[in-house]
Amino acid sequence: MCSRGLEDSLVDELYTFDGVESIRKNKSGANFNASPEIICRLNLWARIPSRILIQLGKTQINNADELLIFANKINWGEWFTPSNSFRVDVNITGKLPRSMSANFVALKFKDGMCDRFRADFNGKRPTVNTKNPEIRIWIHFFNSLVTASIDTSGEPLFKRGWRQNKGIAPIKENLVSALLGMTNWDMSKPLMDPMCGSGTFVIEAMQKFTQLPCNYTPSRIRKFAFENFSPGSPFNNTNWKVLLQEAHDRWEDKNKIIKNIPLVIGSDSNIKMLEVAKLNAWHALPNKISKSIVWKVNDFLNYNASEKKISSSGILVTNPPFGFRIKLSENEKKIFIEKLGTVLKKNFSGWTVWILTNEKRFSSIIHLRNGEKFPVFNGDIACNWLSFEMVTGNMKNNYEI
Repeated sequence: MCSRGLEDSLVDELYTFDGVESIRKNKSGANFNASPEIICRLNLWARIPSRILIQLGKTQINNADELLIFANKINWGEWFTPSNSFRVDVNITGKLPRSMSANFVALKFKDGMCDRFRADFNGKRPTVNTKNPEIRIWIHFFNSLVTASIDTSGEPLFKRGWRQNKGIAPIKENLVSALLGMTNWDMSKPLMDPMCGSGTFVIEAMQKFTQLPCNYTPSRIRKFAFENFSPGSPFNNTNWKVLLQEAHDRWEDKNKIIKNIPLVIGSDSNIKMLEVAKLNAWHALPNKISKSIVWKVNDFLNYNASEKKISSSGILVTNPPFGFRIKLSENEKKIFIEKLGTVLKKNFSGWTVWILTNEKRFSSIIHLRNGEKFPVFNGDIACNWLSFEMVTGNMKNNYEI
């Protein structure tokens, strides 16, 4: 599973993993074949997916009785036991069969699961926990075609575990990772987020450079759902300790001296938010990498260009704060965007600028012609990831901070 708009990025990433086969893109995700060990590796290392599910069954359903029979046919005891807690989540594409709702589907499917457990475990069944379940079952309806899957991830994979403070309306880490990939940043040029908030773009950029496992940090070793699977599951023979050690070794290797560290800059006008970003980076990255990030307190729209220059070219990436972090009227938002355009035109000649926005008229308001345009979703908000080439001319050659 992944956010809408990231399907191509997900497929591209899956192809980089040995042992991932038969990759097929679908809406909000991709299907593929892989061994339990590879699935464990993906949970640790893959930057784009939000969850990794294993399909357990698929069939056509026309009524509630058929749904109950379908749930009862799956050998749940192969995956977890009556001592585990679980919940059932339902996703719907199209229309459900008549007289059925999402809540009804969840309850009916749960009943079928529990009937199978009682039959297989002498009347015992697992408990339902809707807040912190050990096992999550996902039911997806495409009209009357229903698919049942078990979640191997547990907590969503975009929750990397390094956020000490989220700030207001933080952007998801896996979305940022995909957006960075779309920029084709080669890690040799400087990269800057001038409105960095809690530091997500900056931190993800450094994690990509160091090729760290995105879902492993020594300060918070998260637990995955597959660790709760029963001893009889296909994951029983996977040496999880070895895979964790590999992740830890990568982290330790990257804590040594690294050459050619790119210049990565995070700035924000909010001093307290910048301190949060620094703390997040300290948790998310090896110490030497974290210390290499340049942090600046800077109001990007009204900065004082008084310090040393950065570079005549680079990549600027940002998710402007208007909307959730800063409440603006339509006129105030228009003025904000126009000022942003003025700063970019005057000071970023030779740079490539990437901006995430849900403003449909953004290019016309900022008075710049966008190049690349990628439709994506930031949560449930439809956005565009737009690129702008800052051409040379009478503009200043460098931006100063």
